[in-house]
Amino acid sequence: ALTEPTAEDGYRSRADLKRGIASFYDGSSALWERVWGEHMHHGYYPAGSKRKDHVQAQSDMMDEVLLWARGGGEAVPRRVLDVGCGVGGSTRHIARAFGCDGVGITLSPYQAKRANELSAAAGLGDQLSFQVADALEMPFPDESFDLVWSLESGEHMPDKVSRGSRYKWRAQSVSEPQVAAMSYSYTCTGCEYKLH
Repeated sequence: ALTEPTAEDGYRSRADLKRGIASFYDGSSALWERVWGEHMHHGYYPAGSKRKDHVQAQSDMMDEVLLWARGGGEAVPRRVLDVGCGVGGSTRHIARAFGCDGVGITLSPYQAKRANELSAAAGLGDQLSFQVADALEMPFPDESFDLVWSLESGEHMPDKVSRGSRYKWRAQSVSEPQVAAMSYSYTCTGCEYKLH
């Protein structure tokens, strides 16, 4: 049977990990936003393509991942959940592209507040909302969304491999899989909790 890693084993507790992530993003998100803009993720630069600015590359990354998640088809999400939403850039991009409603969750109170401010300023305040919540303790009923989106945030979630159930939100939250559950992250097996 698998057991939760402990401090005695040199690992952080889940509560410490959550506090650390929230504190990091509360303190650094304004800088991320100044440097990268509203999208706190990498861009798409296909081999052989002309050089483009990072903002366009970030939008292209979302469009490519969305195309893949939709199976190249015409499925259109009605309600999206953005797991690890940052300041809401991906959620706004998806809402503009498909006219859908959405919810974003983050561990950072600063990010949730800023995402709500930016969405209201963009005229999407009635379509989108952002809140502090833990993706591993999902606060929504099953089948609340038809697209679950997570771009470069899964690396902050412990036990990706040893307990596949930790990622149960990917399937649990999706209703009639019209679109998909999409998670794209950089991960390191076995290093999620390490103190050193």
